[in-house]
Amino acid sequence: MGESAQYHFDKGEKLREEKDYSGALDHFNKALDADPSFPNAFSEIVDILAKNKDWQGLAKNYLAMIDRVPEDDTKTRRSLWKDLGELYRVVFRDLQNAIHAYRTLTSLKPVDPDDWNTLGELLLANQDINEAIFCYHQAIKQSPEQVSSYRNLWKLFNRKEDYDKVLATLAIMVFLGELEEDEEKILKFLSKKAPKEPRRPINAQSWESALVHDDAKSPLRRILNLIYQQAQAMFTMSHSDVGLQRKSDLVRLRLNFSQLSRCFKIASRTMSEVHVELFQKSALESSKQSGLDLVRTNPVGIIAYGNSPDNRLQLLFYLGRLLALAHPDFILAYSLPLDELKALVDGACLIVEPDFNTTADATKAQEAARRLKEVITDTGMKQLEPALREYIGRSVEFDFGRWLEAVEHTANRAGFVVANDLSVSMNIIRDEKSMLTSMNADDKERELLLFAASPQYLQFRKDIGTAWTG
Repeated sequence: MGESAQYHFDKGEKLREEKDYSGALDHFNKALDADPSFPNAFSEIVDILAKNKDWQGLAKNYLAMIDRVPEDDTKTRRSLWKDLGELYRVVFRDLQNAIHAYRTLTSLKPVDPDDWNTLGELLLANQDINEAIFCYHQAIKQSPEQVSSYRNLWKLFNRKEDYDKVLATLAIMVFLGELEEDEEKILKFLSKKAPKEPRRPINAQSWESALVHDDAKSPLRRILNLIYQQAQAMFTMSHSDVGLQRKSDLVRLRLNFSQLSRCFKIASRTMSEVHVELFQKSALESSKQSGLDLVRTNPVGIIAYGNSPDNRLQLLFYLGRLLALAHPDFILAYSLPLDELKALVDGACLIVEPDFNTTADATKAQEAARRLKEVITDTGMKQLEPALREYIGRSVEFDFGRWLEAVEHTANRAGFVVANDLSVSMNIIRDEKSMLTSMNADDKERELLLFAASPQYLQFRKDIGTAWTG
């Protein structure tokens, strides 16, 4: 087969030199029929047809070449479909065939975000506005700092008269520093009538569908939730243990009208799934950069120290974030050192699977198992066992560090939702040295940017009452 392909290629080269282009094309195609990967044969075909401006012949040969290439050779198929799509788009101005080519191109992985943008433009020209919006969202998923995608999006939302999505998209462009003069005017006009804070609480369904990061939705979350609720006595600390005098340090929200109190009321009303008390220790400073900390008292408490911020939006972000971490899903992840957290989970696994291969310190895991047995009832263990067995079955592939990063992303989402200001939220994330993990700021910014641009967040704004209603 290789010799046959070489023979036809050499014959095609000779005929081309003799300017017998029809004969040359015939032999180059026979070379490719014999060996689709034969070097330079297809580029010779493209060169002949392009120089002779035989665009119909060129399109026909691209389709023939695509048919030759194996389905699993996605790199080559992507290249061919891209060239064919551009031929239809630029030369023929054939909208339908260009859309077909780019739809096929974006079905082949990996997809270049520019290809999503091009498909979006083609679909817009074809009046397929909803599918064009989908394409720009896909481009943003891959390249969340590409301003052109946001610019195209807000204009499409404007055509649909969906002004809250216009507002939310322009807010992202403010953070990216790419707002043009006319866009600034639109943002200023819409902002006048936009709610400054959430008007409705986040319910359990919204918490699950919109706020919790996908990578945090693992059996580990259910395990830690159930352990915390079934064995709360193991974790609850007295107020004196955390340096509080409940009577004097508790902020009486009904009688207190300070900035801190007002912000806490907004944040706790929004994050209504957990009941948390607010304490203030103005004479002391916290080691936390935020000047705020979460403590496992009963009920759970947030302490505001003397170095907590005066800025309203910063306070709302920090409080929203801590209230998310106060949720039974995540409070142990926030408040326990990593080695203790791992030992706790491994200890629970040892109860249902005594031969479980622990990754934590064996002595600590066995001690955790002993203590859990003492406080969790038989009914509680029945609730816990399915999640533990699922985790045990996946424990080899499970990445504890990645899960904690997802918890931090979830908390940052909550802070952003409560503050309702992307730029303030991003500035906090960028400037802080660490929060729950040592994840770098770029990764945290990227995740929050993706969330702010996501369809689920744009819908979520309506659910919690931050959407523009005119």
